[in-house]
Amino acid sequence: MKNIAIIAFNYAPYNVTGTFRILRFVKYLPRFGYHPIVFTSDQGNHHINNDLLKSVPEEADIFRIKTLFPGSEELSKGSAVLYKQKNILKRIATFFVRVVKDIFFSPDVQILWSYRAFPIIVKEIRKRKIKYLLATGSPFSSLWLASFVKMFTGVKVISDFRDPWVDYKINFQQTFVRTQLNKLMEKFVIKNSDLVISVTEPLTTKLSQLSKNTRFCTIPNNFDKEDYCSYSVSKDPLDQFVFMYAGKLQIGHDAYDPSLFLEGFKLFLKNNIRSCKLIIIGYLDDITRDFIDSLDIHEIEYTGFLNRNELLNRLSAASAFVQFTYPEKLDYAISIKTFEYAQYKKPIISFSSKQGCLADLLEKSSLGVAFANDDIDEIAKGFEWAYNIKIDDFRREIDDTVLDYYNVETQTKRLISLMETL
Repeated sequence: MKNIAIIAFNYAPYNVTGTFRILRFVKYLPRFGYHPIVFTSDQGNHHINNDLLKSVPEEADIFRIKTLFPGSEELSKGSAVLYKQKNILKRIATFFVRVVKDIFFSPDVQILWSYRAFPIIVKEIRKRKIKYLLATGSPFSSLWLASFVKMFTGVKVISDFRDPWVDYKINFQQTFVRTQLNKLMEKFVIKNSDLVISVTEPLTTKLSQLSKNTRFCTIPNNFDKEDYCSYSVSKDPLDQFVFMYAGKLQIGHDAYDPSLFLEGFKLFLKNNIRSCKLIIIGYLDDITRDFIDSLDIHEIEYTGFLNRNELLNRLSAASAFVQFTYPEKLDYAISIKTFEYAQYKKPIISFSSKQGCLADLLEKSSLGVAFANDDIDEIAKGFEWAYNIKIDDFRREIDDTVLDYYNVETQTKRLISLMETL
């Protein structure tokens, strides 16, 4: 087998979004003659789901390197904390602290993990004479790390952008210093990559403007059919119509504020005759939960956080699925969640953007419809659309050939074909 090194800060058994794309690639690489050597973080007991380890192939070698900040996250806020200080001296002091942090912790706090991982990765690449290195971000410090590994080893680097780096619409509030540093770092990474891949065509096009000499290609988010073999798809009508939303909701968040979304659901309920409910799967903070309770919508149920296996099992009982973000974050991405919903062959309502990658996929596959997320009447209309669907007619219209393109086996073949031309 040929060796391929992989830098993925998040990897099994950590049950976080960044884990699954690389987890699937690593699972399938040995089937095409590649021996994956994964360099990942040891984050202690943060979001552990040991069932994910079942997807790690026996052929893979995993190096788990301690991180100083397990589970750290920089939250999106409406305005930077440093501008909220009333005392002028505190404002000045906070400003200088933030500048120092920006200089030494850019592009993200996990840069400290990169410093620790660097000598280990260089040593293994030299020892095993590895030709290819795949690095995935975010965190984008992993891509920064790969560029320096290349300088010391000559390895061919494939940089995987799961999200936009600088132009992320829901990124945390940045100072001018940090913004400029990130722009320089992003450009450096792209120019020093042999191949840049991203999850959507719009993002690939955006990144390609930063370098004329680097190769670019889109390898979309994907799904593994084997993940769903043990979950049944309900075909019988349910006594109660169940909408399911899995993900983040947070009052005041730039992308996940559910105010209009829930007001639209409340409006839909006024015209509803048949019994229905909305199940929210995921963590809700106290402020968000209090807001939802204040709406006095008895048809909402919370489950709290579920690990992946529990989630997939719970989703099988849905009548329809809901996706929601604000503003239109998903112009640049098709969430892995979309493919999880798609396996159950039930309607998907997207409240994000009526145009963009996700809207196009839903239309071409006939899996769902995209509705505007900033109009209560439009949101109510989306719930009504799914509610009135005849499920047998809906399933007959689904175009499975559109989804087949997003199968991880197909995308792993594409990745290898691109890599071997470097």
